[in-house]
This record gives sequence, C-alpha cells and structure tokens, in this order.
Amino acid sequence: GAELVISVDPDGLAGIEDGLRDLIGYPYGCIEQTTSKVIPMLAVRELTESLDLMALTGTNLEGYVKAGIGKIGRFQGESGGFSLWIGGEPEAYYTAYALWGLHLARQAGYAVDQSRISDGLSYLREDGKRPDTSKPYYDSHGDLGSQAFALYVRAVLGDGDPAAITELLAK
Repeated sequence: GAELVISVDPDGLAGIEDGLRDLIGYPYGCIEQTTSKVIPMLAVRELTESLDLMALTGTNLEGYVKAGIGKIGRFQGESGGFSLWIGGEPEAYYTAYALWGLHLARQAGYAVDQSRISDGLSYLREDGKRPDTSKPYYDSHGDLGSQAFALYVRAVLGDGDPAAITELLAK
C-alpha cells in the first residue's frame, strides 16, 4: 500500500543540521578556503546554541573551529605574511583575510596567538609602504582593492593608518 508522510517545519529549518555538517566536513585547502570555513562556523556556533541543535554543539563544533584557527596559522611565513598555500609567498590580500578571520574568532571567544596578529600587521604595514604589484590581482583595480582591504583590517585590529588611507584615496 501507499504511505503518506507529513512533516511540519514551523521554523523553516528542516535539514539545517545536514547542511552545517557539510560545511564543517568539506575538505578546504588553501588559506582563503580555510578562513572561509572558520568564519561561518563562528556563526554556526551561535545558531546551533540558539536552536539547540545538539549534534553540532559543544566540543564537536569547538574542535572544528580550533583546528581551523590552527590551520590558518600554518599559512603564515617568517615575514609575518600569509600565503595562499602553506610555504608559499606571502601576499597582502591573503594576510588581511587571514587576520580578519582570526580577529572574528578572537571576538567569538576563541584563543588566538597575539603574535600571529602582531606579525601579520607588521607585514601589512611594510607591504603598504611598498605594495608588491609584481603579482597583480588581475588588474590595477584589484591591487587597489587589496590595499584598501588591508588598510580596513589594520584599522579593525587597532592599527589604523589615516595617512595611508588618504594616499590610497588619491590614487
């Protein structure tokens, strides 16, 4: 015989646990992908707690976030800059993006090594004085966008540089 199954979803959140598990389990690799995994997981923590999604709360999710923070750190080189791949050449955009992700993690209450932040800011300060345009972000607008994002992240992290912002706006 036939069977009729009716399911009621008053919140519109049916299946969210599966989606969140996919986000956590997807095998990200480079710095952008790794950071892009950690940032939404910070929001996932708040969501899972507010919705009481037991499968993704507590130590399970915490472990994923902490592992992501640790992995971000492995993309940082001796210069303080972060590269697209572990052991690669550092670039301002990747450094700014990694620092932004680490900042959000710290704001969410996770431990982040302050030396990673300080060394990354130092790299951005030096790059800002003499931006590396040998590997343009597709064109000059991409380079300027990268520099603007780096200045934004520096300001968010308490290392604002009004003179550099004014100079960038004049370009």
